[in-house]
Amino acid sequence: MKISNVASIVNTKIDASILTAHTYISTECMLPNCGGIENCSSIPNGKVTGFDKNDILLSNIRPYFKKLWFSTRSGGCSNDVICLRITNGECLPKYLYYALCTDEFIDTFSASSKGTKMPRGDKNALLTYEIPDRNIEDQLHIVDILGSIDEKIENNEQEIRKINDLALCFIAKSNNLNTELKPYIKFIKGKKPIENGSTTAPYLSIDAITSFRYESVYSDDMIMATPFDILMVMDGASSGTVFSHQAGVVSSTIAKIDCSDNIKDYLYWYLLSLKEIIKSRNTGSAIPHANKEYISSLKFDYGFATDIKTINILHSLRTRIIQLQEENKKLQELKGLYLKKFFE
Repeated sequence: MKISNVASIVNTKIDASILTAHTYISTECMLPNCGGIENCSSIPNGKVTGFDKNDILLSNIRPYFKKLWFSTRSGGCSNDVICLRITNGECLPKYLYYALCTDEFIDTFSASSKGTKMPRGDKNALLTYEIPDRNIEDQLHIVDILGSIDEKIENNEQEIRKINDLALCFIAKSNNLNTELKPYIKFIKGKKPIENGSTTAPYLSIDAITSFRYESVYSDDMIMATPFDILMVMDGASSGTVFSHQAGVVSSTIAKIDCSDNIKDYLYWYLLSLKEIIKSRNTGSAIPHANKEYISSLKFDYGFATDIKTINILHSLRTRIIQLQEENKKLQELKGLYLKKFFE
């Protein structure tokens, strides 16, 4: 059945002044690979599209980033976000959402995009896209299976957030900030993929910061990262952002921060605690760049960082986060298999 038979695009406008960072959704705060949303940093003036609970929000800019969200509350979204709403009882909202999470839909919608710098999908192509026509009982069965996977992923993400909060509270106890980072760290920037290289490896790109998205590329003499390495975005809107991820090849917009193992876990959370200050010192106007000189001049508590108790506590916390990330990666892969089975 065509999407237009069961849903419509919402065009109702509301005043943005009634919204908050929690209820306004823009393409910037939508996470790639159906990764959900985060609070927006700013709210525009004027009118925006109003959405309700159980609506489906889809970023219409660069749709290949797969930014979709099944709304759990009402609010407002930018004009670059498409809001879909079920119009009859023949289709469950969550069933339609999962149909749109498939690679087949994203590829089809992306192929309809127009524009080079900021390609936007064709809304008519969206409405004429066909999803499997199933009865409500079958839809409920599919939604239950995929929903249980999503619930487990979200539970793991909540535990990761709690561990991060715990670690940040722990390192906040250190107050003897008299040792400059410069002698202890080295920025090793990644390289561009080399086609027709001798080996293949997972390629860690910017959109992998918040999703478990890999691209297989050929690589020769590339910079490799392990789950315990500290990575920082060096170029672009996310410059200065510190993160860790599963093993892979580091892209040319990311640097691995090399340091001794005894301060690595402390340094990860220390830099994370200063993320807003670090980002405020970015250089460049058109394209922001992380300020390596400023970061190297930061001072830290060397005695606290190298204390055996600190090392053991922070390492155990990072180990647990990596376990949860690996579990979520496998759950995402399982979800992908089910999506193909049910919708492709």
